[in-house]
Amino acid sequence: MTACPHCGFEPSDAKRDVEIYVKLSPKEKVVLKLFTFGMHPKDIAKELNISYNTSRFFLFKIYIKTGMSNRVELMKFMKWHPDLCRFLRDGK
Repeated sequence: MTACPHCGFEPSDAKRDVEIYVKLSPKEKVVLKLFTFGMHPKDIAKELNISYNTSRFFLFKIYIKTGMSNRVELMKFMKWHPDLCRFLRDGK
């Protein structure tokens, strides 16, 4: 398999995925999980009972920690990193 075009790591590089997962706060993990399932920031805000701006702020912090700059890049990044998606789903 080729390297992820967004970060340069192999999709199977679980160590990188663990490093990202550990950097995220518990609330950021929940926001990223909901985002990965296709929820818009407005829907995430409603689901978590937070403001729309707060959900956007959490996404902004996630962009910084993953090295992405927008929602499209983040979604593509998540598709290339199934281990990170599994960590979010399983909470391990």
